[in-house]
Amino acid sequence: MRPFPTAFAVIAVFLLLFAVNTAQAEQKERPADESRVALVIGNAAYPSAPLTNPVNDAADVAAALKKRGFTVLLLQNATKIQMEQAIGQFGEKLVPEGTALLYYSGHGIQANGHNYLIPIDAHINTEAHLRLETLDLDVVVEQMMAARPRVNFVILDACRNNPFERRFRGVSGGLAQISAPEGTLIAYSTAPGKVASDGEGRNGLYTSALLNALDRPGLKAEELFKNVRATVSKSSTGAQIPWESSSLVGDFVFTPGVVTPPPAAVPSEPGQIAAPIRATDPTAVDITFWESIKDSKDTGDMEDYLRQFPDGKFAALAKRRLQHLTQQAATPPKPPAKIAKEKAGNSETQQQAAVESTRPPAAAKPARAPSDSPVHIGMVTEVHPDYGYLVFRRSGAVPPGAPVYVIGSGGNHVTISISRQHGDFISATLSTDAAHTVSVGAQVVAK
Repeated sequence: MRPFPTAFAVIAVFLLLFAVNTAQAEQKERPADESRVALVIGNAAYPSAPLTNPVNDAADVAAALKKRGFTVLLLQNATKIQMEQAIGQFGEKLVPEGTALLYYSGHGIQANGHNYLIPIDAHINTEAHLRLETLDLDVVVEQMMAARPRVNFVILDACRNNPFERRFRGVSGGLAQISAPEGTLIAYSTAPGKVASDGEGRNGLYTSALLNALDRPGLKAEELFKNVRATVSKSSTGAQIPWESSSLVGDFVFTPGVVTPPPAAVPSEPGQIAAPIRATDPTAVDITFWESIKDSKDTGDMEDYLRQFPDGKFAALAKRRLQHLTQQAATPPKPPAKIAKEKAGNSETQQQAAVESTRPPAAAKPARAPSDSPVHIGMVTEVHPDYGYLVFRRSGAVPPGAPVYVIGSGGNHVTISISRQHGDFISATLSTDAAHTVSVGAQVVAK
């Protein structure tokens, strides 16, 4: 009897079945014919405001993406012409139903609701030169969407503080929120309008967390960026909280494999019981975030808090503060001349009131009923019920001080509070319960 060949045959069959199952699992996570193309840019050598990490960030992200099957176009310290040429090459490589990814590390700037990526040779002396000297992010996103890929990623580690922001009135800190088209995830290294850390090591704080998350197998895209957000928030003690805008309609896994739990802690001494590794305490992050903005008079800070912590400890207070700040912003201040006139007229008004009090009362005139005819001002383009906000495209002027409503299911009028405007697109908040009754295409009216 010769058992060895039989044993070897059994082992060989087992290994073959294991290999087939593994291949089938990876094929489910990533189609065999899927095209993955990435444009990676890192700009650091700005003459007036050099940065430390972007060149390293871009090199390391490019290497990580190549390991995961991406064809990568890498630019470091690129001029405007080089960036425009690379975008053209990037667009030519994209195919329908593939995956497109843009990663940018460097200076970025927002003006009038648009985001611009800054080449190293930009000479921005006036606000009028901004479009001519920089790269409009919308152009890159349009190039990606034109190829009709299955999945788009836009990763922006470009919210660093930079000197260009202080030169113009229409320019704001950080980057502006943009709506993610269908099948797209846009990731910011910090919340819109905020400033991120450049970092002190080889990589920036955000990109370092991104690279670590890419090494974890089996994470779906949303889970991966949630992991990045938790890491950055903990490392910055809540000062920097990454943010995403996602319209993904399917699953995407950067690194195929099985999700593995973190290793247990090792006891420092023999016989000692190992303490469990604790995840970031969400309550501590909540409190830290609120403490950093509680005295702010910027509606955007309240919106950022409510997006991150819709059911947080201070959510109710943040909503009241947001409503108050929004109403304050909608009420124009009185000019000094009018205030002086009102003060001068106080004594005359009091004297006139004394005279009128001696006269017999005149017959009361019937009050005119206010007009209930609503004025159509826009249509809803996005609804985020879990976060209690929506976006609508403006088609008419918003009457100052007038209550604004969105028509929900069943024709009910849901009150909304306008918080921020980017061109014709306006963000507004509402209760999460009411948000579930509103759908895309709903009419927005004012009374």
